[in-house]
Amino acid sequence: MIEKTGVDLPFTAFYTSLGVGTTGLTVTVDVFCNGSIIVTAAAASEAGDGLYTYTLAGASNTVEGVYAAVFKTATTTVDQPHLAGAWFVGKAGIEYLDASIAAVPTAAEIDTQLSGTHGAGTWGGGGSLGAGSISTTVTVDDGVNPIDGVDVWVSTDSAGTNVIARGSTGALGTVVFMLDAGTYYAWKQLAGYDFTNPQSFTVS
Repeated sequence: MIEKTGVDLPFTAFYTSLGVGTTGLTVTVDVFCNGSIIVTAAAASEAGDGLYTYTLAGASNTVEGVYAAVFKTATTTVDQPHLAGAWFVGKAGIEYLDASIAAVPTAAEIDTQLSGTHGAGTWGGGGSLGAGSISTTVTVDDGVNPIDGVDVWVSTDSAGTNVIARGSTGALGTVVFMLDAGTYYAWKQLAGYDFTNPQSFTVS
C-alpha cells in the first residue's frame, strides 16, 4: 500500500486456526522503517473475527521508504504466529518548491510563444477580439436559427496561419471583432456542426 509522510499508517493482521478467524489473542507489534526498528512490542487491538490492528501515528511517519509491521502472538494453536504488513511511504504533491515560481505569463507572452510555433497571431487569454478600429460582426446560424458557442477566428490569409482575432458566438449567434479595413477569412468550429472554412469577408 502507498501513503504519504505525516499520515497515520494503519496495519492489520488476520489470525486463523484451521482457516477460521481466531479471537481472544494477545498480539504485539514491531514496526520497522527501512529496516530499522522504530516500535517494539506495541499492543495490537482486536477488531473481531480474527482481525487485529495497530496504527502508527503520523508523527512517527516522517521518513520516505518502507514501513513494515510484524504482528506476533505466543499462542501456538494459530496457523501462523507471525504476520507482516507494509506501507510504501513517499512525499505527496509537488516537491522541490524552494525555487521561486515563475509568474503567470501575460497575453503578450502567450502570443509570442504560440506565434513562433503556429504562425503570427493573437492567442493570449484564449482569444482576442482584435486590435483594429472597425467594429465587425460575424454571424453564425444553421440557415434558420443562430448558433451559440461557436469558436470563431479570423486570419489574414486563406491558409489560416496568421490569426489576428478569436472569439465565441453568443445567444444571437454573433461575435464582434475589431478589425482594420481589408480582406479577412473567418473560420468556425463547434462539435456537431460542419462549417465551410474559411469564408472570406471584407471590412471597409
